[in-house]
Amino acid sequence: MATYPPLWAMLLIQVAFAITTILLLWSVSIKAASLLGSRDEQGKIMGWMEGLRGVGVMGLALFTVWVFAQFHPDDPSSLKAVILIYSSTYVALGIACWFLVSDGFAHEELEEQSTFSLHHALGVLKMPTTWYCSMIIFGVYTIYAILSYSTNYLSEIYGMSLVAASYMGIIINKVFRAICGPLGGMVTSYSRWRSPTRVIQFLSGLCLVVIASLYFVTRSPVSLALAIGLILLMGFTCYASRGLYFACIGEVDTPKQILGTTIGICSVIGFLPDVFVYPLVGYWQDTLPPALAYRNMWIMGGCASLLVLLFTALLISQIKRVSPAGQAAPLKGV
Repeated sequence: MATYPPLWAMLLIQVAFAITTILLLWSVSIKAASLLGSRDEQGKIMGWMEGLRGVGVMGLALFTVWVFAQFHPDDPSSLKAVILIYSSTYVALGIACWFLVSDGFAHEELEEQSTFSLHHALGVLKMPTTWYCSMIIFGVYTIYAILSYSTNYLSEIYGMSLVAASYMGIIINKVFRAICGPLGGMVTSYSRWRSPTRVIQFLSGLCLVVIASLYFVTRSPVSLALAIGLILLMGFTCYASRGLYFACIGEVDTPKQILGTTIGICSVIGFLPDVFVYPLVGYWQDTLPPALAYRNMWIMGGCASLLVLLFTALLISQIKRVSPAGQAAPLKGV
């Protein structure tokens, strides 16, 4: 099992998965979803997209785990079967998209304007709304990365068993991902808060309160039930915000010819926490007492929440500045 597939083959497989999913598909899929509705429908569309993606991930993961369990632990065919299942699924979905997803009926003049150029990319970088949206994603994604340590936190600080902590991880990473995005989208559709940016602002404020509470209970752990409740609430705010943060790009009515470029740039900046959060928290865990390491982690999460609050306020202010009446008017590259 240790020698199959060989390391070089596994590296090539991972690079191929990265190229065919993250590099080529990510911004395209977000743009395609964004074009399905008007500016006022972005929250609902993105929320349901995140939720359905969570359902798909959960279903495929459970199926592959079941397939993996059918083989003997030392049988290398188990890993081969899992890789083939994922590859076949991606190929089947690609074929389905080819036949089922329409290219639209853009006029020739509009198609010429939509051609990518370096000028478009530079123009997107000059737009303040690009940076506002990027930093909103950056802050939410930092909290998302921190949330992956919540089960370790419960087991190390409160002594929760590994089995119970694993169930907590499943609830947060699978169940919440499937339900929180659509719930956030429904809030933007059926409540007084029609703006995804305002909903994210409220959720980040709530998350800041939760993180502050976790910081103080880490200093003197009292109740495991309280810690579980706080982490579940933090997970809800994080996944609901994840379902809405790309809706901010559509909410400011980004021109369609630069929508894909804007999503790509916001993704590059917004997902940078992947680069530093895990090494930094890992370093704290290796060099500091557990309580101090997790307090530092909560401080970083609090700073991320403040970042989201700041840039959602700036984005809302930008929308109000363009529309004195307070309506979220199109910014068109302001």
